[in-house]
Amino acid sequence: MIVLHGSTFSVNTPSVGYSKRYLDFGVGFYVTADERQAESWAKRKAVRQNGRPIVSVYNLSDNLSAYKGLVFTGCL
Repeated sequence: MIVLHGSTFSVNTPSVGYSKRYLDFGVGFYVTADERQAESWAKRKAVRQNGRPIVSVYNLSDNLSAYKGLVFTGCL
């Protein structure tokens, strides 16, 4: 499955090491399958940091058993 991450820089290797504890669901690397949502995240972050919005794209295995995470379905 294709997932996206919105930021102000390209993220080649995702890591939770840069995450903040106070985010909605705690420490983690936040991705979405919705391109519009990733673009929105990137634009919002660019305004706060006076940067340039960038969306990184990843091909994630459909088998999510190797990951600890939250998956939201039917939200769109």
